[in-house]
Amino acid sequence: MAGETAFRLRDVQVGLGARVVLQQVNLAAPVGSITGLIGRNGAGKSTLLRLMSGREARYTGEAQVFGRALPEAASGTVYLTAEHWPFGGDQRLRDLAYHVSRVHPNFDMERAIELLAWFDVPESRHPMALSRGQRTAAFLSLALAARAPLTLLDEPYNGLDVPARRRFTRVLVEELKLFPRTLLISTHLVDEAEPLFQYVALMEGGRVTASNTVTGLVTSFTRVSGPVAEVDALPRLGRLDREGAWASAVVRRGAEGDLPAKPVSLRELADLLIGPRRDAQTDVERGR
Repeated sequence: MAGETAFRLRDVQVGLGARVVLQQVNLAAPVGSITGLIGRNGAGKSTLLRLMSGREARYTGEAQVFGRALPEAASGTVYLTAEHWPFGGDQRLRDLAYHVSRVHPNFDMERAIELLAWFDVPESRHPMALSRGQRTAAFLSLALAARAPLTLLDEPYNGLDVPARRRFTRVLVEELKLFPRTLLISTHLVDEAEPLFQYVALMEGGRVTASNTVTGLVTSFTRVSGPVAEVDALPRLGRLDREGAWASAVVRRGAEGDLPAKPVSLRELADLLIGPRRDAQTDVERGR
């Protein structure tokens, strides 16, 4: 399947009532790849994942998974983490696992039970009776055990402490060796997930503002510095950081002109979309 496309979105638009949630989205990734989807809350990431999982049929444009149109193509092929499912009645985790096994032919029940035990999550519990971290671990266990050709993980690190995050990353790498698949991971914890990413897409205001390989994306931008007026005149990504008469900003490579420039990291690009870390904000306020 080398060279084949796992998913492709062309000029996709989704509206909820009078509000446009996704606007002219274009995104694609090859089979077997891992793509990071990064953006602040409200950027449209969850809507995009719901669309790709077949849960959002009201769209215009072209949306395909493995060459077939959505939403029909998603059945048994695309798995979206179970936090997006409605929970009702007496559904326990083992009931959810059984439900997944009926929809996804590759589902490995033995592996699901093994992962739940590894994360110390009782299979007999109702999802809403679990702590946030346990619930996240449970949904990730089901997602990995489903072994769907296209697996969508929405904020997979939410509620997990640092040891659990590292454990999940190890399990994910192990699972990909056992059963290769295509992954699309929506997250704001870029530092945790970046080593996994081969491709990355940045979302803002319902649009994919940039997408590329990780290397291709970070080398497409540069941080320039110079007199405030000169830097402020450039088309920039995000904020203008000022220190007296001098300023710096991130711009697309080639827009810097004669101003001094230096490389940027994926973390820095993500900060511009989803808000800086507290320590980074402090550095900005201190003029560092």
